[in-house]
Amino acid sequence: MTKEFSWDTLPETDLELEELLLTARDEERDVEKIRIRGITVSGLDMSGLGFYQVSFENCRFLGCCLEKAAFRMVRFKNCDLSNTDFVWGYLADCLWEDVKAVGVKLQKVSFLRVRMKNCNLHYGNLGESKLEKWKAEACDFTEGFF
Repeated sequence: MTKEFSWDTLPETDLELEELLLTARDEERDVEKIRIRGITVSGLDMSGLGFYQVSFENCRFLGCCLEKAAFRMVRFKNCDLSNTDFVWGYLADCLWEDVKAVGVKLQKVSFLRVRMKNCNLHYGNLGESKLEKWKAEACDFTEGFF
């Protein structure tokens, strides 16, 4: 990441995730400057949304659609993103820590200054993705595709 940033200073949201996403989609704006903890969603369509300065902690997004979504200064910490679809997405200045992302679809994603640490990306597909200043530490890409 290019700037020092404290994820723990972000305010927590008291809104349900679906309500937060619907509002952002209706108002055509990004979900920004919040901390989201301990949610579980399955099959949720979040395609095309933008996220800026968001911290997802202990969250589970199972089989969700994040196609063409943009993530800028977003942290996923202790999250499960298994079988989630990020195809054609954009990630800049993001951090993935202790993430389980088995079968994650990351094809044609642009990664810019993204760091992954202690992540499980078994069967992850990063085909045709652009990786610029991307770093993976202690990550498992067994049976993955680049």
